[in-house]
Amino acid sequence: MSRSVLILVVALGVLLALGIDAWGLIVLTAVSMLLFSALSYAWRSKSPRSFFATIGAIILVPIFLSCLLRAWFGSLLAPSNSSTHLILALVVIGASAASFLYVRSRLQHRRAANQRQLHTNERQPIFPVDTEEVD
Repeated sequence: MSRSVLILVVALGVLLALGIDAWGLIVLTAVSMLLFSALSYAWRSKSPRSFFATIGAIILVPIFLSCLLRAWFGSLLAPSNSSTHLILALVVIGASAASFLYVRSRLQHRRAANQRQLHTNERQPIFPVDTEEVD
């Protein structure tokens, strides 16, 4: 899944958690992804990579994320809690996001390095092998 889809899904989840009606945007995104897939299949006879995972992420992840954030912020913003808990929660969320993005970038870097290594191993030999028999 691309970084732009990940950012879109998280943004939609946060909008839903804040009480903003983002269902129209979720449906519009899913329908546009379906249309893009249909055009891609008609043009290249091949569906986009990880299509079903992307559609599932666009529809389901904002719902789960909004439920998680509502429950977490609901317990943090209770009258008995102070603003220190809110600041601590925001720091934990920021650290978790930074950690996730760092690990993701390192994994992508490793995958790119492996692909480059496979590419360099496929070189042709320097001296061509003679196919003629010598008497």
